[in-house]
Amino acid sequence: MIKQTVDIIICTFNNEAIISLCLQSIKKIEYSFQKCIVVDDCSTDNTTNIIKTYFPWVQVIKKKYNSGPSESRNIGMQNSDAELILFMDSDVYLTKKFLTRLVASMQKMENVVICGGKMVFSNGTIDSAGGGLSKIGVGFDIGHEQILNSHNQGRDVMYTPSAAMLVSRKVIQTLGGFDSTYFYGHEDTDLGWRVNMAGCRVYYEPAAVAYHNKNQTVKNMKKEVYYYGTRNRIRSLLKNHQFKTLLFYLPLYLGYSLLEIIIRPYRKQKIAAWGWNIKNIKDTFKKRKEVQSLRVFNDNELPFSGILKLVNGGLPMAKNRMFCDRCRKRIKSGIFCAKCASFMEKTKDPKPVVEGNYV
Repeated sequence: MIKQTVDIIICTFNNEAIISLCLQSIKKIEYSFQKCIVVDDCSTDNTTNIIKTYFPWVQVIKKKYNSGPSESRNIGMQNSDAELILFMDSDVYLTKKFLTRLVASMQKMENVVICGGKMVFSNGTIDSAGGGLSKIGVGFDIGHEQILNSHNQGRDVMYTPSAAMLVSRKVIQTLGGFDSTYFYGHEDTDLGWRVNMAGCRVYYEPAAVAYHNKNQTVKNMKKEVYYYGTRNRIRSLLKNHQFKTLLFYLPLYLGYSLLEIIIRPYRKQKIAAWGWNIKNIKDTFKKRKEVQSLRVFNDNELPFSGILKLVNGGLPMAKNRMFCDRCRKRIKSGIFCAKCASFMEKTKDPKPVVEGNYV
């Protein structure tokens, strides 16, 4: 394996309870990185003091105002001169060979610009095995809450979570980096979409494992998550689709969104998200010109996911018993669980397989 320079960039906001575990896991990885940069989003707790006191090898950039992790990642990238950048969230803990395996995968596979691994919850189930995207702009984590010993085949995907993704710095900067207007949510989906459009590859490497302890800060931001998720999804549709595709799928997404507003909570936030896009339509179409100028592949050449791929991530299902992804209720037939209204996956064992400690 050719030795390439790597910088690690971490986004933080009031993460005093978890930042030490994150940095300790980074200190133990076998791949020698160049710099570790923490971009802090105006934390009001002791996050930055903990880093400066106990992790002096980490460079801290404290922002002047809270503008969200999308801009934080761009700021970190501007302060890097490495060939590759590992973007991380502060609630992620790396296994020893995580970075080594991502770098090796990028070198082995031709034209890979983004590479991500298998993100795992502390209970041993999968958080994400790469990401899929439908043509109405709805992204999803492949393998979410499925058993650990699944999704073991590397493959091209539409995106990988920015919680732990390795990227080619120069190519990502050429493509405009993360969309800073997104603040939170969908920024990794949007970036992966644009990378695929530009004729490059986003690759899922299952041998690289990281643990994701979903931050309580985000769990307490449900209103914001729904607002930014809807807002950013609409902007991505308007920016990234070819015009003829947009004419067909934007009305479909409008119908999907209206249905969500009717039957699900946080209606005001979703209506406000549409209002933001109407107000900022001029800026969105200005950005659209930049995005479309870099297009290599047409929309019908991109790996969008249909309903079957949404069920099992595009991989063959096991032939034994069938259990619900969410409630683990056994189902005799069909692919839909009436109990919790979710799709099924056929699997050999309803219990998660735990792979040991992240260290």
